[in-house]
Amino acid sequence: MKAPSSPSTPIERASRSDGAESRTRILYAALSLFADHGFAKTSTREIAKAAGVNIAAISYYFGDKAGLYNATFCEPMGGNASDFIALFERPDLPTNEALRIYMAAYVEPLKLGEVVRQCMRLHMREMLEPTSRWAEEVERDVRGPHEALVRILCRHLDLTKADDDVHRLALAISGLAIQLFVMQDIVDTLRPALRKSDASIDTWAERLHLYAMAMVDADAARRAAGRLGTTAATAATAPSISDLSVLPASKPASPKTSRKKNSMNLCSMMNPFDTAPRRLALLCLPLALLGCGLTRPPAVASVPIPAQWNAPLPTATVDATRPTDPAALPHAGSLPSLAGWWRQLDDPVLSTLIDAAQAASPTVASASARIAEARATRVQSGAALLPTLDGTLSAQRSNSPLGGTGSGNGTGGASTSLPAVTTLQAGLQSSWEIDLFGGRRATRDAADARLQSATAKWHDARVSVAAETANHYFAERACQRQLTVAESDARSRGETARLTDLSAKAGFSAPADAALARASAADASARLTQQGAQCAVLRKGLVAMSGLDALELDRQLATVPADRTLPPVQAVASVPAQMLAQRPDVFAAEVAVAAASADVGAAEADRYPRLTLQGSVAALQLRSGGVHQSLQTWTIGPLALTLPLFDGGVRAANAESAKARYAESVVLYRANVRTAVREVEEALVNLQATDARTGDADTAVQNYQASFNATQARYESGLASLFELEDSRRTLFAAQTARVALQRERAEAWIALYRSTGGGWMRPDAALAANTSSLSSTTP
Repeated sequence: MKAPSSPSTPIERASRSDGAESRTRILYAALSLFADHGFAKTSTREIAKAAGVNIAAISYYFGDKAGLYNATFCEPMGGNASDFIALFERPDLPTNEALRIYMAAYVEPLKLGEVVRQCMRLHMREMLEPTSRWAEEVERDVRGPHEALVRILCRHLDLTKADDDVHRLALAISGLAIQLFVMQDIVDTLRPALRKSDASIDTWAERLHLYAMAMVDADAARRAAGRLGTTAATAATAPSISDLSVLPASKPASPKTSRKKNSMNLCSMMNPFDTAPRRLALLCLPLALLGCGLTRPPAVASVPIPAQWNAPLPTATVDATRPTDPAALPHAGSLPSLAGWWRQLDDPVLSTLIDAAQAASPTVASASARIAEARATRVQSGAALLPTLDGTLSAQRSNSPLGGTGSGNGTGGASTSLPAVTTLQAGLQSSWEIDLFGGRRATRDAADARLQSATAKWHDARVSVAAETANHYFAERACQRQLTVAESDARSRGETARLTDLSAKAGFSAPADAALARASAADASARLTQQGAQCAVLRKGLVAMSGLDALELDRQLATVPADRTLPPVQAVASVPAQMLAQRPDVFAAEVAVAAASADVGAAEADRYPRLTLQGSVAALQLRSGGVHQSLQTWTIGPLALTLPLFDGGVRAANAESAKARYAESVVLYRANVRTAVREVEEALVNLQATDARTGDADTAVQNYQASFNATQARYESGLASLFELEDSRRTLFAAQTARVALQRERAEAWIALYRSTGGGWMRPDAALAANTSSLSSTTP
């Protein structure tokens, strides 16, 4: 990490009217590509395509690819090293004020947001795939501010010359600020509020200034105590490594022997770790620091959401400016309330059907199985972050023969054998892959997101099954109402046919009228038979969905009226964004983006080195002829660093595949949001239309019924013809059929709104907030 600095000087060109904009687009497009792929794997053609400019513009503004790389390495962060030094190294500034200015200027680039992330990734990649740029950067923009800070500390500590401790202090102070750049993702995960605004960055600068002053004061106190002799007393009880060279010897030794002896003493004090693991651990420290720099794509995708509905809202509407009462939602996000919401219809058959359908639904069962699978995967991915420990036990008893040799006189010796030996062993072996680059953490995060997605999909499946069952039930009820209309129409037409036939036989009516009446009655009878068959088919569908016995279902349906008034429409959030938070399918698509983002992080981490540590503890006991011998052993290591040198591009291809899946999940999430908004608005429009048509449909049926009654009375008195009666009957039947269809359409829109608003489901964080709010409101 470098202090705010100036870029290397690229070739300056005169800008056209759109020059500044084009140059900026090229600069930031190159920053993104260089950070993702490195200098060698990024072509100028790719940069020009990403920036939307001609490839010649790169040469015009930056000279060549190297000049562009230098610019992206420096320009986005802004600033100049010499100007930075001049800010805090003025002779008239006290140390406290100098450190305040130093920290404020150091963390100022964090306000640039995503640009800083890209710059950090570029710096980290430069450390992995170095060019000459990093060495130049240290000399030009790092050494100067560091030496200026050392001079300030020397003045404060009254030192004429900087010692190693002053340099340690200066590096520790700059390290305070560097950690903010390196640990951006960690801060955003643990406490997002610490970096969410420019004011929070300013707060960081002030706190770091105070921490730095505390470090300076502590070092000053340490030096003062050392001058008073405290350090000498400490040295007497805890010798430093340098003191080992003067350890007393029992007798004079040669320089060679003395060096060997001192080396052995040093190694014995460092036991159980020798110098090689220490050096390896030091080498791994930069890798651990680098791991913090591996970033993932955004876990939350942006999606445009309309500020308000473009459809009429029902009377019961949730105000987005007020906290949403869970009781106002269809079932408050809880499964017991789901059944309770349907029970407001006062229809026990519907509640029974919904419960049975959810219990028998393969969709719900499959969603439940996926939750169990996701939970198991989450356990596995979390366990991968921990060491493994295996135990072994073994027992063996054996007798090994030993052949004797003849004596010196040539007589053959007799063969003998060892006594039986019992060998007992017990041991523990442990292995741990240290998650240097966050790959295993990313896998765990992806498993977490997929578990949340599976849980949301299970809720969505239950809501969908409940809505589908209710639709089938209301369709069957509407069919029964239409069957009642058809029965009434058939009875009326049959009675008219009977009377007309008697009149024709008596000579009072024409045979043509009698034939017309019989045809009308037969037509009504056929419609009645067809309507009955449709109702039977719908009942078969309910049987298949619920798994209930057909005869038992027929008995239950016979106990409830076919005509039932729907309850008021549930509350709908006045702001679409608030409604989308109640959709489990939208939430599932949202966390799928987070899972895909974590997959990208895991695939990228797989391209970097792996560090594993192993160890074991064992006990061995030998028993033979009444003699017992025990032995205990332990091992720490090997500490192994695995470097992926060549794999034919497999890891890079896996990373690109993960990025493609991430892009796909973002597209699907945005499409899901648009679909959700469309479904709600369609349901609102249909509800408003059916509400407006209900009164007209009732009026039409009442007046057509009055007209038919009057026409029938006129026909019976001989003042109206059969044609007039049949025409009046047809219009009445059509109006009654239209009203039944309208009632069914309203029920479908009512259920569609319930389903499109998520069935009252609540996001886990929203449910937790609601529960916390309710608890705080009831606490005395």
